[in-house]
Amino acid sequence: MRGFLFKLLIFSLVALATLVAGDFALSRWMRKAHHPNNEIWDEVMEGKVDADVVAFGSSRANTSFYPPVVDSVLKTSSWNLGVLGHHFQAEDLRYKMFRLHNRKPRIVVQFVDPLFFSSEKAFDRVQFLPWFWDKEYRKSFRESFGTAFFFKNAFPFVRYHSFLPWEVASDERRTERGFHTYESDIKNPFKPVFNESFIKDENLPDQFITFILSLKKDGIKVVMVHPPEYKTIVYNKGQREALRSVMDSIANLTRTPYIDYSRMGMCSDSTNFIDIWHLNLKGAIEFSDSLSNDIQRILSIGQE
Repeated sequence: MRGFLFKLLIFSLVALATLVAGDFALSRWMRKAHHPNNEIWDEVMEGKVDADVVAFGSSRANTSFYPPVVDSVLKTSSWNLGVLGHHFQAEDLRYKMFRLHNRKPRIVVQFVDPLFFSSEKAFDRVQFLPWFWDKEYRKSFRESFGTAFFFKNAFPFVRYHSFLPWEVASDERRTERGFHTYESDIKNPFKPVFNESFIKDENLPDQFITFILSLKKDGIKVVMVHPPEYKTIVYNKGQREALRSVMDSIANLTRTPYIDYSRMGMCSDSTNFIDIWHLNLKGAIEFSDSLSNDIQRILSIGQE
């Protein structure tokens, strides 16, 4: 019996060592993979983001905030740090890592949408895995997402169980300082069949308020924006008003400008959109020009 237990122990140690080695190798490769999320995480973690203006948000930020136009108006260096497929918790993690490895920006543009305060884990969980070998990243991940989700993603190699390597295989960069656009894979991308609901998990608005106040305490100017949505988007009854009420309350409490672009003129033109939620390059250029001019006016950029 003792001999069997010894062999089992040796086998377990060898198996664990194999998993750890495999995880390390796969994680190192994933850090440089040409997928939009991987590229942005690599830029953040490697200290490559040299920006006066940074944008945070979900995929709606990724496809809306176009740095070349922002720079041309504000005469600054800007970067789009949106997180495809996730909401505030992921953005909180990204900001912590951004500040740890990169210089402080002057302005943060925070994109919000109906799912912003949802803790529901969306898609592309794998984007977070390559950096678990970094001690500060692990600590911040646990703080932002909680213990349960942390341990779900912590076991070596097995944590990549749903990952298919060809999903991130590409020879070309997919982002331009975080900006990302793509072709719609939806048959009827502008069909009004989606009922948009405002989802508010209990603790996240207070966490977001703390986040905004910490930015301002650090001397960073903040603007909150709701990006354009195509005119056929359908909200459940009272949901648009509920979102606006919460954001207005946060704006007043933190003394932070909040601009709702969800019904601006360009929202009636489908040639500006990938689908009802996301702008294409044409739309991003037009929106970024409007946004930059509003930021310049509200924050008195260039008049200081």
